[in-house]
Amino acid sequence: MSEIDSSRTKSTMRNAVISGITQIFIIVTRFVIQTIFMYKLGKAYTGINGVFNNVILVLNIAELGLSSALAYSMYKALVEKDVLKISGLMNFYRKTYHKISGVIAGLGLTLIPFIPLLIKGHQAVPHVTLIYLLFLLNTVSSYFFSFKRNLLTADQKEYLNQLNILLYTTIQIILQIFVLLVFKAYITYLLIFIVFQWIANFSISRKVDQLYPFLKENRQAKIDAKELLIIKHNTKELIGGKVSEVAEIGTDNLLLSSIMGVQVAGTYSSYELIRNAVLKLLQMIIFGATASIGNFVHSTKDKKQVEEMMYRHFRISFILALFSFTCLLNLLRPFILIWNQNYLVSSLTIWLISFDVGLKILRNTPIAFFSALGTYQHMGIKSIIESLLNLIFSALFLSLTNLGIAAVVLGTILANVFVSSWWEPYQLYRLYFKKKCTKYLACYWKYLFLMLISGALSSIFLNKIATKNLITDFLLSSVISIVFAFVASFLFVRQDMQFILNNLWKKIRRIV
Repeated sequence: MSEIDSSRTKSTMRNAVISGITQIFIIVTRFVIQTIFMYKLGKAYTGINGVFNNVILVLNIAELGLSSALAYSMYKALVEKDVLKISGLMNFYRKTYHKISGVIAGLGLTLIPFIPLLIKGHQAVPHVTLIYLLFLLNTVSSYFFSFKRNLLTADQKEYLNQLNILLYTTIQIILQIFVLLVFKAYITYLLIFIVFQWIANFSISRKVDQLYPFLKENRQAKIDAKELLIIKHNTKELIGGKVSEVAEIGTDNLLLSSIMGVQVAGTYSSYELIRNAVLKLLQMIIFGATASIGNFVHSTKDKKQVEEMMYRHFRISFILALFSFTCLLNLLRPFILIWNQNYLVSSLTIWLISFDVGLKILRNTPIAFFSALGTYQHMGIKSIIESLLNLIFSALFLSLTNLGIAAVVLGTILANVFVSSWWEPYQLYRLYFKKKCTKYLACYWKYLFLMLISGALSSIFLNKIATKNLITDFLLSSVISIVFAFVASFLFVRQDMQFILNNLWKKIRRIV
């Protein structure tokens, strides 16, 4: 392995490990907060919190995928060590993000009269408008400094972002838990969140200025017309992706809240927290390699090597999808029964939520390579079609069936299967590799089938040996799920499983 390859691997592992540690900490603390919400504030506040988070996600559509479009240009500029181009891109980032914050503020304020329509049963929570305005303030203020985090990510220094988040989130969470437990003060809880988010963003902004002093020296630097054209073109293609992200993640709670009420949205928020926690953790690990992928593809012209790298990435994504699906399928029910049985949903809903997570993880490979390669052409129309199908399916299932929460999850899954499962690899192969994606698609459906079989077999086995003790069932489910996923990984992708274990062992030995 060359010195450059070794450095790239070390950067990937360091980013992945620190990102993983940070996300685990955030996941644990969010569960603590959610538990306090459940027992101290109730489903109404849990639902309001989830719904307003989704509203803010919808408003963030104004960002239009600009960060991903700029990332491609940033990778290339960093590889070439083009200081003026990096400065120009960051100046463009700054000006554009400041404009976006103004757009989001304007759009957010116009939504105030429609809050009662979005939240059926909002009367259960006082000061709903003020709560919404605090959510909006936090989002608008974040755009003034957070754009600098993207430079660290592109330069394979994501670990600095994560350490910054870890430090300030720790202090923030301690204070938030105190005010919720002692005063049950939800608005104070939000104010603490806003203050520490601002401090964290300001702190990382100063850190970037120290690491890249040329940014201040080149405050007037601009990107050339050709680069601006590339960014505009990629952003145009990514608009659909942003719309799809909002429709897929940001509208589920809104549909449940407006059609079935804030109490149902509160129940779903707990499952959404678990699902998003798993996805966030695994995507941080998977996308921790994106900067290294970008660095590699701009350093080589050998597409065969790029394809080999992609398949390894895909196999590792399969391993993560396999473990996630199998564990969620078998652990969600006993976990909720221990956590708060009032939030338990049907077995069908648990199957669908688990399967949705597996699907999303398998999609990470083409998405990561799209970001690194900048091959965004025609992704906009794909994403708009997917988002429309998602909304149509979810709304129809909610209105015409008694599926409840399962309806919105099923709508998301069907939209994913009908569109993204084949479109994304097809475009990647057509635009970059210049050949058919038949082998990749065959591999995708094989992995999906193996994932389902592993989950189903483990579930059947656990039903045979289930006890009436919740803790015992949870521990049994944990062990059996891991064993089944582990055995399946070794049977079908042995080399990649060994690769993961060897790298983890090396990392542990260094720490010890």
